[in-house]
Amino acid sequence: MKFPYTPHPKPHTLDYAPRINDAIRAMAAVERRSQLDVLSDLLDSIPNVEIRVMVTQIKPEKTPKTIVIMGELWGKVRKIDAHPSESDYALAVEAYQGSISLL
Repeated sequence: MKFPYTPHPKPHTLDYAPRINDAIRAMAAVERRSQLDVLSDLLDSIPNVEIRVMVTQIKPEKTPKTIVIMGELWGKVRKIDAHPSESDYALAVEAYQGSISLL
């Protein structure tokens, strides 16, 4: 199965979003997965992403221990449930109690 793709000489133009959409649509068709699954995998695989977050909730009763953080990611404020390691969990509790942001 082939999908039409014509490289564009100026990736900074207004057709950037539709071209990315075309690429995700093509990957989803080839892999026989949803576009959302493909996009999720692409976002999860971005290396070295650093965001500043605030710990908004600690859930020690959950297994594994869970924290809720709020941070700006790709231009939007997002609420994220995270399952940190024991040492990171202790740091998160300290940040939560002191209203300190984390990177």
